[in-house]
Amino acid sequence: MSTESTKRSGPTPETLVSEAQARREFLKKAGRFAAVTPPAVTLLLGTSLNSRAIAKSGGSRPGNGWGDKNHIHSGPPGQA
Repeated sequence: MSTESTKRSGPTPETLVSEAQARREFLKKAGRFAAVTPPAVTLLLGTSLNSRAIAKSGGSRPGNGWGDKNHIHSGPPGQA
């Protein structure tokens, strides 16, 4: 049995400390946006969902373009 196979293959304590420190630094920098982002997103979603542009954003015919097969369309309504 070689000494290579008995070594632990997990991360070293130094690596764990540096990863934890990097995580803390990231949270310190990004954490300041946590109080601002949810209200801003809520405001954006709340004001834009009732827009006509959103209602027409699909760009397709009603029924996803499939329609029903129960009647024949001969043109715009009111024309024979």
